[in-house]
This record gives sequence, C-alpha cells and structure tokens, in this order.
Amino acid sequence: MPIANFDDKMFVKAGAVGFPEEELLEEVIYDGKKVKKKAQLTVIHHNSGVQYRLTIDEYNVGKNGLLVQTAHIPLSEEATDKLFQYLLSKDKFAEIAHTTFYTVVESTAPLDKQSIEQLANLLKRATTNKQLETIVPSEVVGNFSAVIHQIRYKKAIAELKKMLAEVHTEKEYEKWFMDNHWIFGTEYLRTEDAKIGWRTAGDIILTSTDGYQDIIELKLPTEDVLLYDASHKNWYPSAALSKAIAQALKYVQESEDVRTTIEVKEKLPFMKPRAKIVIGRSNDWDTDKFDCLRKLNAGFHCVQVMTYDHLLLAGQRMVDYYEVENTDEQTTT
Repeated sequence: MPIANFDDKMFVKAGAVGFPEEELLEEVIYDGKKVKKKAQLTVIHHNSGVQYRLTIDEYNVGKNGLLVQTAHIPLSEEATDKLFQYLLSKDKFAEIAHTTFYTVVESTAPLDKQSIEQLANLLKRATTNKQLETIVPSEVVGNFSAVIHQIRYKKAIAELKKMLAEVHTEKEYEKWFMDNHWIFGTEYLRTEDAKIGWRTAGDIILTSTDGYQDIIELKLPTEDVLLYDASHKNWYPSAALSKAIAQALKYVQESEDVRTTIEVKEKLPFMKPRAKIVIGRSNDWDTDKFDCLRKLNAGFHCVQVMTYDHLLLAGQRMVDYYEVENTDEQTTT
C-alpha cells in the first residue's frame, strides 16, 4: 500500500477523526452564485498503522457569508490512493514526485526508475539540509555505503553468472568489467579510458592505490585454458592462453618502452605494470589443473592468469564479507 508523507498540521494523532485544516481548491461565480470547493485530508494514527481519507465538498456562499453544502464526495483510503496515482500518471503532474513531499512507495512491488529517483532526491535533500540523522540513527547512516556496495556487488555477481550461462562478446564482458572493476580487488581505484597504441578490444587499464597502472587482458570464458598431453601426462597452456600471454608480455614491454610519452600525453605513470589475463572457466577443474595453473603463474613475475570462476569466487567472498559484517553489527546493537 502506498505511503504518503504530509505536513504535520494534517495529522490527527489521537485516533479520532477530528477536523484538520481544509484546503480551498476553487472559488468561482456560477449562475450568479459564489461557489467554493474545498478538500480535507484526514490522517489517523493508530498503534497498528496510519489511515487517511480525503473529502471534497462544494458550498454555495450565501449573502450573509454562510456556507451551504451542495455536494459531498468522501474518498476512502484506497480511492485516495487511486486518485493520487492517477494524477501522477499525467504529464502535468509528473514533476510532483520531484518537487514536493508527496512520495509514493509500493511496499510489495519492486521500485521502478521513478520511485528510485524519488528516493534518491529525498535522501539528497535530507543530507543537504543535515536532517538525515534526525530520521535515521547515525550508526545506520555510517553503514549506508556498505549497504549500497553490498546491493551493487550482489547484483553484479548475479549479472556475471547470467552472462556466463549465455553467449556474449568480448566487448560485452569488457563493459561489465569496466563497470565492476572492484572484482579485481580493493587495490584498484578506477579504470582508465586512455588511447594507447597497443591497446585493443578487451584490454582494460586499472589504476592501483599507489597511482600506477596495471593491464587486464580479457578473453572469452568459452576459451580453453589448459589442455592435456596424454603422452607426458601433464597439462599445458592452450593456444588461446599462449597467445594471450604473448600479448600481455608485449603490452608490458611496450608500455615500458613508451612510458614517458604515455605519462605526458595521457597523464598515466606506467611503471613496471602487471598484466592479468582473464580467460575460460575452471568450475569443473580437478586438483591437477589447479596445480598446473598455480605453477604457470609462479613462472611469471608480471603476468597472472585467472579464470572467470576465480573472479566469481572473489566477488562472492566480498559479498559474503559484507553480509557477515552487517550481521555482526546487528547482533552487537
């Protein structure tokens, strides 16, 4: 059921109906008679919740100034809600949600774009006016950032899982990782949209907390990572992974060769960059394959190979961490 926030003078806190202030809607001359139309919103507070109803009345104004009621339209809570929703659905009233205190929130349906914008505007106003802590306890305000991150991370992990179950291009995965670079760890601050000669589709540049840049080379999750050599009974890098490693090493070397130019032109201080290659899946690997990848990574000092499932696990661990933190804090309070 929608919830409305109204001016305090309209509330009747005693539980009785009472007579809250009326609002003059219109005053016109009709057939030589002065006619007034008024609205009265009654809000009743109960222990079980809040009820409200709207009445619209029409009066003829006599010569002596006395009002003679000629029409009375009472609207139930449900009818009032329908009227309010009807007005909001019209173009001329669309801005009501952004310019007044009248805010509608559906308690059962998920928030649509307009409702989210309304909520964001209210929070922004409350923050600007330094009123947020009068509504929400300070310890909760302090946790807003963690809660927002938690929601965003969970949504992003769900999106990545869905993408991995479908068919997508490297460009589509690149967009996801650009929007969710947090999955590579808290050591990275942001992505960089630099125009560097060796950079191709699927390459992401991340700036770390020390101010320097690292390179992410994306390959599709459908690519093989390791292949089995039956004659030698061991695993070895696939052609796709071998090519990705060669590209990554080339990127690292070229960024070093033109480091000064990049720093002057793009304001990015590349210094001994590290390259991370994201390729293939490992959700069905056995211990031997994980051991092989571990040994392969140990052989490089500037390149790290990881699968999409490694990142999924890292992202899930981050989500779990926030959930544990929130649970601990709630238990403590």
